[in-house]
Parts: sequence; C-alpha cells; structure tokens
Amino acid sequence: MSVLLGDTRGRIHEARLDRSGLKLTGRSNDLCTSPPTPVSCLSIERFDNGKGYIVIATCATTTAKLFQLVGSSLENIITSCTQPNLREMPGTRSDLQLYSKSLEQSPVAFAWSTEAGILHGKMNFTSPQEPVLASECAMSFDTSSQGGDPSLKGMLISDCHFYLLHADRIQIIAQPPGIGWVSKTGGVRLKPSDLKGRTIWSKTFSAGSHNEGRGIVRDLKAQKFYIHSKGFVYELFKTIPEDNHATWKSILERAMDSTEREREAYYAIALQLCQDDPARLAKVSESKGDYYFDKGELGMAAGVYATTTKSFEETAIKFIKINRQDALLTFVQRRLEHMAKRIFPRSTQEATQMCCLTTWVVQLYLAQMNACSDDPERYSEIQEDLRDFIDFNITYVDKPTVCELMASTAKSEELLYFVEYLKDYKRVIAQYITHGNHQRALMCLIKECITREYEELWYQFSPRLIQYSPDALVSGWMHAANNGPATFLNPARLIPALMKYRPEYNPPGITQNQAIRYLKWVVDAKKNRDPAIHNMLLSQFAKQRTDADLLGFLHEHIDDYCYDLKYALRLCLAEKKHRACVHIYSTLGLYEDAVIFALKTEDVDLAKKVVAEMNDDNQALCKKLWLLIIEYVVTSNNKDVKEAISMLQESNMLELEDILPFFPDFVLIKDFKKEICESFQKYNSHTQTIKTLMDEATKSASVIKEDLNRVKYRHVYTTEGETCRICKYPVLSSPYVVFPACEHSIHHKCLLKKVKRGLEEDGVSKRDELREILRLEERCSALTERGQSCERYETEINEIISKECPFCGEMQIRETTRSFFTEMELEHEVGNWSLLNHRQNRDFM
Repeated sequence: MSVLLGDTRGRIHEARLDRSGLKLTGRSNDLCTSPPTPVSCLSIERFDNGKGYIVIATCATTTAKLFQLVGSSLENIITSCTQPNLREMPGTRSDLQLYSKSLEQSPVAFAWSTEAGILHGKMNFTSPQEPVLASECAMSFDTSSQGGDPSLKGMLISDCHFYLLHADRIQIIAQPPGIGWVSKTGGVRLKPSDLKGRTIWSKTFSAGSHNEGRGIVRDLKAQKFYIHSKGFVYELFKTIPEDNHATWKSILERAMDSTEREREAYYAIALQLCQDDPARLAKVSESKGDYYFDKGELGMAAGVYATTTKSFEETAIKFIKINRQDALLTFVQRRLEHMAKRIFPRSTQEATQMCCLTTWVVQLYLAQMNACSDDPERYSEIQEDLRDFIDFNITYVDKPTVCELMASTAKSEELLYFVEYLKDYKRVIAQYITHGNHQRALMCLIKECITREYEELWYQFSPRLIQYSPDALVSGWMHAANNGPATFLNPARLIPALMKYRPEYNPPGITQNQAIRYLKWVVDAKKNRDPAIHNMLLSQFAKQRTDADLLGFLHEHIDDYCYDLKYALRLCLAEKKHRACVHIYSTLGLYEDAVIFALKTEDVDLAKKVVAEMNDDNQALCKKLWLLIIEYVVTSNNKDVKEAISMLQESNMLELEDILPFFPDFVLIKDFKKEICESFQKYNSHTQTIKTLMDEATKSASVIKEDLNRVKYRHVYTTEGETCRICKYPVLSSPYVVFPACEHSIHHKCLLKKVKRGLEEDGVSKRDELREILRLEERCSALTERGQSCERYETEINEIISKECPFCGEMQIRETTRSFFTEMELEHEVGNWSLLNHRQNRDFM
C-alpha cells in the first residue's frame, strides 16, 4: 500500500507500507521548498470511480499555503505534478479539515484555518480539470478587539456547523460551509461578539495548563468527537445538533436578515434541516416565499408558497391584487402538484378541490393565450404547456367544464385537441362540423366510431353528413368487417338521414342513388323486413324518372311484400307511376279498379295483362273486365271493331252477342262477317252437345224410376227366435231396426247407444252428428214431459242412426283402430303382466 509523507522542508515523499514496515520509494515532490516550509496537513482523495487521485496539502511559516495536486496515480502526482493549484492566507499555523458524511463517501466540504481566519467551501469532484475547492468563502477574525485572541487550536466542520476549539473552551456555531459571513457592523472581519451571537452551544474548560485544548478530532465511523490537551483526552458527547431548535432557527434568522448577502443559501440549509418537521418546514417555506415576493421574483415566490400551509385564498389574492396572472398560474399549478403528491388516497372533498384547481389552471392558461395572441412564439409556448398540463392531470379534469371554458374563449383548436385526447368523438365531430370540415368529421365517424358504444353518434350526425359526402357515409353504414357499424346500426333510425339525401349531393363522377343503394343492401343482403324500410325504398324508387326499378321491386316482392300497399298506392298516384298503380290495385284484389285505371291511361295491353293474371275461379269478374276492355276499345276515338272482335278469342269466355251492344248503330257486318259465322257454328255445336246430354239424362231418370219401384215392394222376414245383434235378447221384445242389405236386426235402443258411443270415439270428425242426436233427444224429452207428440224428432233420430249397419258399414271399419281396453282396463292389465307383480306373487307362494 502506497502512502504519502510530508517533511519539514516542504517535500512530499512516496512510501510503501507492508508487513516489514514503512519504506521510502525514493520518489518525492518539492512542493514548498523556496523557502523550505513544513508540510502541516496532507489529504488524499479519489475521484472518477477510483481512476484518479487528488492530493491536498498545506504548509505554513509566515504565510500559509494550500496546494491541490491531481494525477492518475500517486506516482504520477509525485513525479509529474509540478504546477499545483495554489491558495495563500496569512498565518504561521495551518489546519485543514474535510467533511464527509460517511467513510464510503467523498468529502463534501472543507475548511482551512489559520490565525487570520478560515477559508471554507464545498468540494467538487466532477472533473479533474476543475478546482476541487469550490464555493470558497473567507471568514476573517478581528484580533485588535479586547475580547481576546480568536486564534484557534483546532476545528471540525459539518453540513451546518463549525466546531471551534480554543485554549479554554469549545463552541459550535451555526455556519454552513461555503456561505459567506460578514460582521453585523458591515465589516469584513468578525469580532468575538459576532461568533457569540451565532453560537448554539459552548463549553468552558477548567483552568490549568493541563486542561488547555490542543486539538479536536472526529471518529467518522463511531460519529464521536475527541478533544485532547496536554494531560487529558475528552470525549465530546454533544454530536452535530442538526435537530436542535437553535440550529434551524439561527439559520432561518440569518436567512431573514435583510443585510445578509447569502439569504437564499441559508434558506436552503434551513429547509434541509426541517425536512422531518412539517411545522418548521412550513414556517421556513413561508418565510422564503415572502422573501421572493418582496424581492419581486414572483414565479419563485409562487412555487414556494404552493408547498406551505399558508391560506390558499390569501396567497392567491396577493397575486391577483398586483395583477400577475403568470405568478398566480404558477402558484395554483404548483399547489395542485403538491396536493397530488401529498394526498393519497383522496377523499371526496380533496378530489373536488383538485378538480377545481385543475379547472382554474386551464382558465388561467386560456387567459394567457388570449393576452398574447399577437405573439405567435409565446402563444405556441403557452399552448404546449397547456396540453402538457392536461395530459398530466387528466385524472382531475372536469371534462364538461373545461370544454365549456374552451368554447367560451373561442379556443376551438384547444377544444378540438382536448376532446380528441379524451376520445370524446361526439364533441370532435361536432367541432369539425361547426368549422365546416365535414370530411374530417366523416373520417372520424367512420374510422373511430366502429363499435356499438358509438351507435348514437351515427344517428345524430348522419343527417348532416349525408349532405356533403353521401357515398362515403353509406359505405360506412355498410361496413361489416370486424364488427363494424353494419352489425349494430338500426336502418330504421337512419331514415331521417335518408330523407335529407338528394342525388345532387353526390360528388362528381357518382350517379348512383345512395339512398337506394343502402336500402337495397338492407333489404336484399340483410333480409330486413321492416315495413318502414320497404316503404322508404319504395318512395325512393317512385321519385326516379323511370318506373323500371319500381316495377321490378313490386314484382320481386309480390308474394311477400312488407310495404304498406295503401301508402304505396298513394305514393305512386302522387308521382304518376301509372303502371305501378295498376300493379298495386291488382295486389289489393281490386281488379276492376286496376283495369279502369289502366284504361284511363289508355294502356289497353296493361288492362288485358291484369285480367290474364287473375285467378280463373272468378269467371264472372273476368268476363266483366273483358267487357270493360272491349267497350273501351269500341267506344274510343279509334273505334277499332276488329281489335274488339280479336279479343273474343283472347278471352275464351265471351261470345259475339256479349259485345254487340257496344258496336255503333251503323257498323257494317262485313267487318266481322267471319266472326259471326264462327259464332253460329259454335252455337250449333253447343246445341248438339246439350241435346246429347239431355238424352242421357232422360235415360238415367228412367233407370232410377224402375229402381224406386222395386225398392217399394222389397221386404224382410223376421222369425220368432231371432235375437238382437247387440244385446242377444229376442228382437221382437221391443221396437227394432232391420237392415235389408245384410238382414241384421237390432233393437232401436241398442242401435242408438252403439251409434252414440261410436261417434264419441271418432272424435272431431263425427262431433256434429253426435251433437245433433243429443239435441233431438233433448227436444223429445221436453215434448214428452209436456204430453206432446215427438214423432218428428224421433224420425230424424232414426234417419241418423239407420244410415248403415253398425256391423257392416264404416263404423265397423273404424272399430279396427280402437283399443280392446279402456284406459282403466289397460292400466289394470299392464299391472297384472308386470314382472314385479309376478315376483311378488312367486315370493308369496
């Protein structure tokens, strides 16, 4: 391990320390040899992560000198550093003290003392080219006063204190290294009374030469202080009093002293000492804020006031009274930042306060922008600051209020930026439309509002945007990719927009009707069956110049139409779409009206088409309509008799005599002689056919008459032992019915009972007959009770039950489909045949 040694002749020697002892290497540096001066203090520090060394040395004879040597190694410093940085101060005794907070850290302050005073300051290890000793301040002593010799026997320093050892006492003064100090009288030399005024602790030694202090040292690791005299070593239990009330208060008093040149530095030290005490910190900060305010540095004052507990209203009024909006903005903004760091979690009241502060900051920014509208550079700077503020504090921003503020101050650019940042596309689109930028508004709607949460925006802005770019808007409606608007838009709610559309709104080069384009896509591709949509599409077709698309739509939906036929008829009548009107009349079943309307428009072919498409079941109506058409042809101005005659063959249901009344009185027969002859031939053929049918009918009547005569004398013999086919009792025991075809004999009561049961089991198909029998029985019972004859109703009952033999007719056939058991009998039989029942019987046996 290498060490450096200083001798009494002003040289520095390099030595090597190992187990065998200390040996000189022979290398030395003549630091202060002209004249030879003893080296009194020597300190080595490393910098740049151990890559370099700094050696600080002091020498003293008649003048004390302080040297700074820098090198990459100790060898380099000894051999190469010939021009060290030099400081001089009067005095024959020199003492150098460096202060570091721990053994691992580099020194942060220094103090070099002689009989004349102390040179102190901060230490800078950032660059080897810069002096290590920075922020130097001299503290000179006045030795001419009668207060005693102020020369020191020893000294230590800390962040905020000087430990001064005199021969008879030890005192600690509140003096941070690196900050200048002048006498209260304004002189540059300090008197003992000045030291006494800033002494925060002092201790006097006992009298005697053995008790005189000769030096003071500090154990950095143990954080202890030792004072040694000729006969004793004292341990100083009083450590650095950074938490002592007198320390920070003394520093604050010096900061508040208007004659002090380093007030800001003292405020910084006072703030550092009070970090752990909020009350003291607030007091120091408030005092510092007042200092800046009185000095006129309002921006600095606002920043300091924001961290204090001073009344917010009182501070704000101070800036308002002097009309300094910039300082007020700084104060409010810093207070907001301070609250955001300090308050968490936040109560409702605190959140409201932060929201109000945020709104106020925005208002102040907007006011500044208005004030510097003539300065583009300053305006841009404030604009950027406002946007940064909103980005950072968006959590506390009351969005509706800020939007109203920006709108009221005509800051449309800022409002647009704000609502875009918030993704408040409703306000974004509204702003674009307000400023006439409809294309940007449409692009925002199409690209950003593609999810269901923005559905209402499509309904709100489509009526306006369709007037400027209908093709792009309709394409946006139809966009179906990635769950686009087509998946959630309700076409019925877009009807107001479609009603505002006009073909002239199309951009150059596009002729297609965009309303028809969208509605056809909804009806054809999306299979929409909403009557409102179909009615809207129908109205768009009706407004076109030609009726080709309208007729195509009507024919396409002739069987499953969803539009209102009456509305469609009124619309087509208003738009004079005659062919469509005829089609709608036909769809409504008003064929006569359809034909009459077609003839009014002089469209005979259309009228004939209506009759041709009619159902042939209504021959009378078809004939009537053909007569209307022929009458129109005959009675029209052209009086085309030949065309009327040709319609006879076309109709297939009219004869010549049907249309003769329509001919003029003086029409020539030669014009339709052929048709008359064909009509006569047809009549002749028809007459022959009728005659043949009459002959066949006469023969059939003769055959039927003979059958009736045979039936009149038909009879059946019933023997004494014959029984009823149902009850098996003698048939002669009560009134009975005999069926001649099968000669089955059945009692009247048995037959009635069986027929009623059969009708009940047949269900709905025979319900009317059963109901009729029951009705007739009720009437017979009522007449019998009154003693009246019911022969008529009994005859009707007999006719119903004796239509066919129950054993030979349809009733017997239907019996094959019925179960052999009733429901109760079937349940009983199933129970008898179950395996469980058999097992129980077997176990019982």
